[in-house]
Amino acid sequence: MVEVDLTIYPRDAVLRACYSLDDIASFQLVGDPGKATVVEVVPRGSSLADDEIVSRLKSALIDFALRVQIEEQTRELRDQIWRTAFAELGSPSR
Repeated sequence: MVEVDLTIYPRDAVLRACYSLDDIASFQLVGDPGKATVVEVVPRGSSLADDEIVSRLKSALIDFALRVQIEEQTRELRDQIWRTAFAELGSPSR
């Protein structure tokens, strides 16, 4: 089991991290959705030791927390790019 502080890792990052490792383990999230959650790890017949799966989960948590943060920080720019692209598609050709 891994306790995850949801004030550090967004819930989206926790879900994405678990999903990314779905081929080697199944995950059950238990706890208060606003503060902390416990991730119960059940290996899927993998040759990996439990501590290796937990280590991979911790790395994935960092990876996906950064991805969520970058998505939030660049959302406005991405939206502007999409608006510009669609505006150009909708304009009559010359």
